[in-house]
Amino acid sequence: MDEEDRPIWVVEFGKWNVRKTIEEGPRSQELLEKYIDQMALNALNSMNFTADPDTTPQIISIVDLEGFNYRQLASPQSLSFILKKFAFFSQAISKYVSVAYMVNTNFVAETMINLLRPVLGEALSRFEVHGTNKAKWMPKLAQKLPKDQIPE
Repeated sequence: MDEEDRPIWVVEFGKWNVRKTIEEGPRSQELLEKYIDQMALNALNSMNFTADPDTTPQIISIVDLEGFNYRQLASPQSLSFILKKFAFFSQAISKYVSVAYMVNTNFVAETMINLLRPVLGEALSRFEVHGTNKAKWMPKLAQKLPKDQIPE
């Protein structure tokens, strides 16, 4: 939680091998969709909807893209899956995500973000993109989040 009592969710997206999962077939893709949907539901369940009925509760997210590589975007099926899932969640992101800090954003991850801009529109404005130099982005996160809430 941050100082405003918003849950902080960490997503290690760079470790997800979406392409491999998609190539394993429809059953694997269904399971991946299920796990992503469960993660989103858990994030929603972590918010305090009872605090003030006139305000919308929000979360903060740290999206770690370390390990995200070109292979993920080189497959039309995996690219389509990623775009579809982000498009599906774009309204929820716009409504419930205060800010998403994208860290370890390499060239490939930045390319993916640029592909998502037309799909996500308003939702992507909540993303703060940081490169792969931890010495640069860690102090920026430490200024905005409790240090004990930032994972190694």
